[in-house]
Formats: sequence, structure tokens, C-alpha cells
Amino acid sequence: MNLQKIRQLARLLHKEDIQELELQDGDQYLRLKRNGQPAPGDTGITTETAPIQPASQEEAPAISDSSEVVLSPLAGTFYRSKAPGAPPLVNIGDEVRKGKTLCILEAMKLMNELEAPEDGRIIEILAENAQSVQEGQPLFKYIPL
Repeated sequence: MNLQKIRQLARLLHKEDIQELELQDGDQYLRLKRNGQPAPGDTGITTETAPIQPASQEEAPAISDSSEVVLSPLAGTFYRSKAPGAPPLVNIGDEVRKGKTLCILEAMKLMNELEAPEDGRIIEILAENAQSVQEGQPLFKYIPL
């Protein structure tokens, strides 16, 4: 996980008044925990990161440990297609190029296109069509190409 993702999650933790958040991404583990009232200029958030070691070879994740996550840049409604009844913009297994539209996020009656940050293969879609999402919420998991 990169520092930008961790900062986005920390902001989400503070904004939504969440006390603790644990996230596993491939073989990486992140735990964010609020420590009471922060001092001025301090977020009051501590982080722990550690690699995850599978208990046995059969339990090893099938997905490469180099997977990345696309986070929602804003709160709104997640749509997989540009119009009702239209085919989804991307499906699991699709190869996408940097700049390709992955989904539509509707916020305040504006339709915002979320683009792929880099070339990759979509391995998981983490949000449901027509459901509300929060800023910083993971939407797609992909493997960079």
C-alpha cells in the first residue's frame, strides 16, 4: 500500500468518526486506530502494517501480491455503466489502459467518470451497482500490467 492510500483511509477514519479500520490487500495488512482526542495538529491515528504469511501453501492467496486498489475520490452513487441497461464499462478479467473509464460516480446530480490510474487487469469489483459509496472506499482491485 502506498502512502497516499493510507492518508486517504486515515482521512476517512477521521471524517466518518470510525474508531478502528483493518484492511488486507494481498499479502499486506493495514490497521488504523484512533487514539481518543487528538492534540492540535495531530490526527490521533496510529497505523500498523505487516505482511500476511499464509498458514499453508493451500491457503496462499491466488491473486498476486502486487495488486492495487482504486479508491473512490468522492462520496456518491457508484454506477458500472454510463446509462441504465447499457453494458458495464469494465468486468472482472478485463485489461484496461490508463485513462479508461472504470465507472461513473454521481454526486450532486453530476456524473463523474473515474478513470484507471494505470494499465492493469481488473481482478475484483468491490462496490455494488447503484449503491452509495464513500470517499476513500475501495471500488476496484487490479493487477498492474
